[in-house]
Order: sequence, then structure tokens, then C-alpha cells
Amino acid sequence: MELLLLGDGTGKLHYVLIKDVNRLLCTVNKTKKKAHFCLHCVSEEALAKHKEICMEVNGTQAVKLPKSGSKIKFKNLRNSLPVPFVIYANFESILVPEETTDSDSDSDRSYTEKYQTHQACSFGLKTVCHYNDNYSGKYTSYIGKDAAYVFLKTVIEESKRCRQITNKAFDKKMVISPEEEKQFMNASNCYLCGGLLGEDRVRDHCHIKGHYRGAANNICNLKFSIAWKIPVASIT
Repeated sequence: MELLLLGDGTGKLHYVLIKDVNRLLCTVNKTKKKAHFCLHCVSEEALAKHKEICMEVNGTQAVKLPKSGSKIKFKNLRNSLPVPFVIYANFESILVPEETTDSDSDSDRSYTEKYQTHQACSFGLKTVCHYNDNYSGKYTSYIGKDAAYVFLKTVIEESKRCRQITNKAFDKKMVISPEEEKQFMNASNCYLCGGLLGEDRVRDHCHIKGHYRGAANNICNLKFSIAWKIPVASIT
């Protein structure tokens, strides 16, 4: 349902129902011809691109099938590994009143009146290690007007600490048995992408525990590495 807001310039406003948006907008169209308009941008050009997949225009849902013989493969191998660290945080804020002015109250134009501002007053955060809880950080909390600044400063310090742990503790050398070495030499396909192994085949291993995982192409091995970036999850 579409509504049109009308005003008489004295502050009195009234909504009226728009039964046909295209008919209404055609009255301001230069060509004066019937046309269809996109409600998101009021543009015929955007609508022309949208017609092929629009159910309301075509009457049926557009279906676009992939080409025959094409395949979709998962390529972001790193995303299948859990991140070593996640920072869980929670903010508290207070509503601070703002000084209001009546300069725009009599204007015919729309305006926004800002009367309150959210101001961060406290936070709490904890860094959690997925692989070893001994590397998790202590719970940290703070109360003060500069809570947002202290929060960013604390997160940066935690990220540096986690990066050092990732580079040192999570970089174990590979432990491979004679049976696994034989499997590597006889392997013909990359265990990550399923493609044929080339001359650049490598022994992929877990840098957290050190165990051998399988034979892989060098490019797949490089992609299948733990990420040092630390997600910050805000709990509300």
C-alpha cells in the first residue's frame, strides 16, 4: 500500500491512498505516456532492468538456471576453519538530552529534530580462544565517559596479544607417520579441492596440533590456513 502525504503549509498534514502509482507519476512525466516506475528510485531505467525477474510485471517468477555442465565449488577454504580468537563485548549507554531549536518548526520542508544522543558509558569484553582456553583473556570492564575510546584501545591491545600467540603457539611442526608418508606419495588428487595433484604438491598439516592432514596442491595449502583477524561480537 502506498500513501501520499499532503500539507496546507500551516502544519496540518493528511495521508491519502494512492491507488495507482504509475498513473500518478505519469502526470509529471515529460512524454505523458503510460509507464511503469520503480518505487525504490522512481526510475524507468531501473525498472527496465528489473522487469526480467519481476513477478508482478511478468506474472511468473523468473528462473535462471546454470549452464549445462557447469559446477559450483567452494573456494574459501579458510572460512571452514574456526578462528583462533573471538572477542565478545557488551556496551551500555545513557540517553543524553540535546538542546532543541524551533527554527525549522514552521518550515514546509521535512526536518529531523535531534533531542537525545546515545552516549557509551560502560563496556565489558572477554577474549575466547577456540583451541586452548588457557590463551583466553580475562574479563575486562570499564565505566566512564570515555568508554568508547577505552574500548577501542583495549581491543587493539588484545588483538596484538592474540597475534603473538597465533604466531608462536599455533605454528607447530608437522608430525607424520611412515604410513601417512606412503599415502602422500601415492596420492593423485588434492584432498582439499579434489583436483589432480601437480608437481607443487605439499604435505598439509594442522599448525595447531601438528598432525598431518593430507596431500594438497600448494595453492590450496596456502588458502587453508588459520586467519589471524579477530572477530568482535557485540552482545546486546
